[in-house]
Amino acid sequence: MQRELLQLKEIPPLSGVAARILQAVTNDNLELDELASVLQESPTLTARLLALANSSYFGRAGHVSNLRDAIIRVLGLNTVRSISLAYSLSGHMDLKRCAGFDAGQFWMHSVMTAQLALRLARHVRVQGAPSGPDAYTAGLLQRLGLLALTHLFPAEVSRALAMPDEASRLSQRLREQLQTDHHAAGALLARRWQLPDPLYRAIAHGHDIHYRDDHWPLTVLVGACSVLSKQLLAGQQPKPDEDLRFALLGIAPAQLSDALSESENNRQSLLEIAAILAQ
Repeated sequence: MQRELLQLKEIPPLSGVAARILQAVTNDNLELDELASVLQESPTLTARLLALANSSYFGRAGHVSNLRDAIIRVLGLNTVRSISLAYSLSGHMDLKRCAGFDAGQFWMHSVMTAQLALRLARHVRVQGAPSGPDAYTAGLLQRLGLLALTHLFPAEVSRALAMPDEASRLSQRLREQLQTDHHAAGALLARRWQLPDPLYRAIAHGHDIHYRDDHWPLTVLVGACSVLSKQLLAGQQPKPDEDLRFALLGIAPAQLSDALSESENNRQSLLEIAAILAQ
C-alpha cells in the first residue's frame, strides 16, 4: 500500500457524535423522533438542515424552526439521512489550508450528481436497479476521497487542482502528486468507516466504466452522472448519448434530456444547497 494511503489513517476516527449520526442514518428501523434526537446532538448539522429546509429550493423560506418539522414537512427522511451522512463523514476535515480547493464548487458537483442520479434511478431497467435514495446518497459521497486528500495533503492537491482539465484527468494529476487518487482514498475510508456496501462500491468504482460486479447498476449510474455534472458545471454541452453506460442501464435519450433540463433549471437552487453544505 502506498505511503499516502497509509497516512489516511492519520484522519481521526469519527467523533462520538459523528459516529452516532452515521449509525443512526444507516439504521432503517430507527423511529423519526429517535433520529431527530441523535441529529440534534450536532448543532452545526441541525443548523444546516434547518437552512436547507428554509431554502428557496424547498419553498419554505423562514417557516421551519425545528428539526422535526424540517424532516416531516419539508426535507423528508431520505434527504435528511443523505445530507446527515455526508456531513458526519466530512465535517471534521480541515479544507481551508488548501488554497486551490473550492468547497462550494465541490458540493455543487456532488449535489448535481446526486440530483441527476435520483432523477434517473427510476428509469434504470436492469436487475438490481438502485433506489432513488441510494442513488442520491451515493452521488453526494462519490468524491469523499477528494476531501480526505485535501485534508491531508493541501499543497499537493492544490497543485493538482491548478492544472487544466484539458491536460489530464484529476485522478491522473493526483497520482502524479501523491502516487494515489481520490478513488482509492475514498474506497479506503468507506471501508474504514464501514459504510454500507452499495455506497462503498459507488465510491470505489464509480469512475470505472467497465465495472460489473456487486451493485453495478448503482455504481455505473453514479459514475456516469458525475461526468454529466462535470460537463454542465464546466459550461460544456453534455453528450450523454456518447456514454454507453446510460444505454446499458436502459435509460432512454429522452429521459436523459429531461433530467439534464431539470438540473439546468434548478441550478440556482442547487447552488444555494451547495453553499449551505460548504459552510
